[in-house]
Amino acid sequence: MEYASCRWIESAVVLEPESLRFCCIPHSGNKGYVPICDYTGGKFPVEKLKEARRKLIEQNNSDGDSPCKGCHFLERRDWDAERKSDALLEAVYVSHYSICNLRCRYCYVYLYEGTLIDVGYELLPVIREMIDDGLLMDGAYIEWGGGEPTILKDFPAVQRLLVERGYPQQVSTSGVRFSQELEDGVRAGTIRAVTSIDAGTRETYKKVKGRDKFDVVFENVARYAKTGGDMTVKYILRADNSDPTNLKRFAEKCAEAGVKKIVITPDQEEVAQDQVTEETLYAFALLRYEAKKRGIYPMIRDEYVSPEDMRRVRKYVPLQLWWWRYGLYRLKALAVEGARRTGKAVRRLLDSGTTRAAIRRAQEIAPDDEGTLRELLEHQTTAPHPELRDKLAETVKARPNRRELRGAITTVGVSEEGWTLDGETGFVVVDGGASEKRFRPELVFHCTDDESDLPVKMTIADGVHDDIEFTFLESRFRRIELPEMEPGEVGIFAVRTDKTWLLRENGTERRVGVRVTDMTHA
Repeated sequence: MEYASCRWIESAVVLEPESLRFCCIPHSGNKGYVPICDYTGGKFPVEKLKEARRKLIEQNNSDGDSPCKGCHFLERRDWDAERKSDALLEAVYVSHYSICNLRCRYCYVYLYEGTLIDVGYELLPVIREMIDDGLLMDGAYIEWGGGEPTILKDFPAVQRLLVERGYPQQVSTSGVRFSQELEDGVRAGTIRAVTSIDAGTRETYKKVKGRDKFDVVFENVARYAKTGGDMTVKYILRADNSDPTNLKRFAEKCAEAGVKKIVITPDQEEVAQDQVTEETLYAFALLRYEAKKRGIYPMIRDEYVSPEDMRRVRKYVPLQLWWWRYGLYRLKALAVEGARRTGKAVRRLLDSGTTRAAIRRAQEIAPDDEGTLRELLEHQTTAPHPELRDKLAETVKARPNRRELRGAITTVGVSEEGWTLDGETGFVVVDGGASEKRFRPELVFHCTDDESDLPVKMTIADGVHDDIEFTFLESRFRRIELPEMEPGEVGIFAVRTDKTWLLRENGTERRVGVRVTDMTHA
C-alpha cells in the first residue's frame, strides 16, 4: 500500500548529543530536523523510535500540516514493499559531537559555538548494542557528520568494530589530522572519505576554514587518495570563495594530489537565506569545467538542497554552452554598479551640509544625551563620515555605565540584556585602537524563542560596506562576523529588524527585535 514517507523516517536515525532525530534535512523555512526523543547514551530506545515513527507517518498522511510536508524527500510509495530487511535501521548518521579542529565559517559548529556539547556520550556501546540486538540491517550504511570524527576518543575502536562487520561508511573529515583507521578503510573499500577544502589558495582556506592548514590537508588527502580507494574532495561554493583564481588552483591541487572525484555543493545557509550570488552560480559551471579538463570527475549535488535550488545552481552548466549568459549578466551588473556609485556620490554631495552640521553637534554632545547620540549614530550609518564616526566613538567611550562586550565593542540604544526595543535601531561601536593587525569583529545575535514569531529579518549596516542581512528561521543564537577592520579603525553599525515580538520576562512585557551579545553571554 502506498503512503507518504521517506527513507529517513522508514529506516534511519540521527544520533545527536542529547537527542535522536529522524533526519538532518532543513526545508520550508524553519522545518526539518524532525525529533524522535531525548537520548544521551545508554540503552537504545527502540520502542520510543517505533512509536515516533508511527505517529510521524500518520501525521504525514493526514489532512493537516506536519514537520515533513514541503520536504522534497517526502514521497508516496509502497514503502513496505521496498523494505530491505526486518531490522529497525538501515542507516545511522553519527552526529553526537561538535568537537573539531577547524572553525569553518559556514558550519554550525562555528556559528553556534559556545551553545553546543563537544561530545555527547560514548558511541561504542551504542553501536555494539545496535549490532548485537539486530537493530542494524546487515550492510547498513553509517555516515559520520558532526565536527571532526577522527579526534573522538572511541573513533578507532568503533572503526575496528564496523570494519570487522563490513558496514559501509562515509566519513566526513577535515583532513587536518591523519587517521590510520581512515586510511585502512579507504584502502579496503569500506570507507568513502570526504574532505571539504573549499579553497584553492592558502589565504582563502584560512579565511573560510578558520585555520592555516591548507598544505597539511592536501598532504593527507594525497595519502588517502594514494590507496586507490574513494577519497572525495568537496567544495562548498560561497560568496567568498567563488572567484576563478581559487577554482582553477583548487582543480590543479586536486590533480596533483591524485584526487579522482570532487563534489561541488552550495552553502546551505546561503540557499536558505536566498543569498546565492550570480558569481557563485557561474562558479559551479567553471569548477566543473576546470575539473573535467584535468581528468577529475565532478559531481554537482547536495541531497539536503531542494531539486528546484539544484536546478538553479546548474544555470551555467555546461560552461561551453552557456558562458555567454554570464557575460550578459556581467555587463548589466557593471552598469548597475556604476549607477549605484554615482547615486552614492550624489547623495554624499547632497548630504554634505547636514553631515557638517552633524559633526558640529557631535563636538558639543554630552555623553549622557542618549537621544541626540542615537540621532547622530543613525546619520553616521546612513551618510558616513570619518570625522563624525571618530567623534561619536569618543562620546560613546566616555559614557557612564556603558554596555561593553568582548572585543572592545559597545552597544547603544539597546536594553541592559542587549535587546533592540520597540522597533528602534540599536547601534554597535567597535573600537580597534588596541589592535595591531587587521581583525574581524564577531557578535552573537538571538531572536524569539517562540517560532510562531518567525521569520524575523535583521539588517546590519554601517553605510560603508554592503549591508549584512540575516533572516532568523529558527530560534537560536547566531554568530555573525562584521566587515574586516584595519588596525586602529573604528566601526559604527546599525542593527535593525523588520518587525518586533512580545518578550515576557520577569513579570514585564515589551516589544523587542534581536539581542546583541557576544560568545561570553550567549
